[in-house]
Amino acid sequence: MFLCLSVSGFIVVIGSLMYGVLPRIKSEAISPFFFGSIARMDLADYRGSFLTITEETYLEDLLRQNHINALILDLNFRAFRRACLALSMTSGPWAVAMALGKSLC
Repeated sequence: MFLCLSVSGFIVVIGSLMYGVLPRIKSEAISPFFFGSIARMDLADYRGSFLTITEETYLEDLLRQNHINALILDLNFRAFRRACLALSMTSGPWAVAMALGKSLC
């Protein structure tokens, strides 16, 4: 039972950490400043897109990028918090499982 609790807890920890670390590179709008959009363009298209930016377009895109980055960071910190909580809750059952396993040997 303690081993099952430990394994379940570690699955939550690892899953949460992976969710927080993996990049989110999909974008609804094409942006000349977002690496996901840039990677989907060839150099000539990127150059043309970048050189035709107006000040208004630049500021609008900057606002959008800041908002998206804030959303991503919020998700990452929530995933990290969940991983820390799961790790702290898993350490007790893991210690008991290790002690019981050691007593079997």
